[in-house]
Amino acid sequence: MRRLLATLLVAVSSGIVVFARTPAAQDELPNVKALGRAVSQYKDDALHAVVAYNYSQREHDSRWILIELAVTSSRPMTIHRDGIFLRTPDVRIIELASQRRFREDLQRVTLLLQNAAAQNHPVDSYFNLRRNEAQRMTFFARPFEGIVHDDFVVSNDRLAVGSLFFESPRGLWDAGAYILTVQSDRARAELPIALN
Repeated sequence: MRRLLATLLVAVSSGIVVFARTPAAQDELPNVKALGRAVSQYKDDALHAVVAYNYSQREHDSRWILIELAVTSSRPMTIHRDGIFLRTPDVRIIELASQRRFREDLQRVTLLLQNAAAQNHPVDSYFNLRRNEAQRMTFFARPFEGIVHDDFVVSNDRLAVGSLFFESPRGLWDAGAYILTVQSDRARAELPIALN
């Protein structure tokens, strides 16, 4: 059974009441298929993306969550850092963390990576390309790990794989149905992120 969360938005200045519908379950997002408890795939004619967040699905009582992403496209396109963001259950947008914040809170980020390592999921395994053809998304780097880039290019023979870090403005993540958006100027994918 499909459920939708209705979010009531009130425009105080004009007195207008508007209802915005936010998908509550992954079967309500088009072109999405569940591949596991915390693994989802988006696939249409333009984009193919897979996310995994096995550790963060249940362990989100800290400032940071980790989402693994692999993405490719039918035509060459560039995906910029600001084209990746989370929509919260109450319809707020949380942007990908900055490299500066990532480095400033490196102790917590390192602890997150260590704890999540046992539950890492090879998101690139859902694509027909060989793993050696995958390009790393380098939005984040710990000291001496390389250069950070603000975008990456994908195509039908170019797969991008990497870790996404999001920081909660409140210091912890509430349980609920989030939506990860990955978009370029040509295409947009929305994938469910369910934090229990």
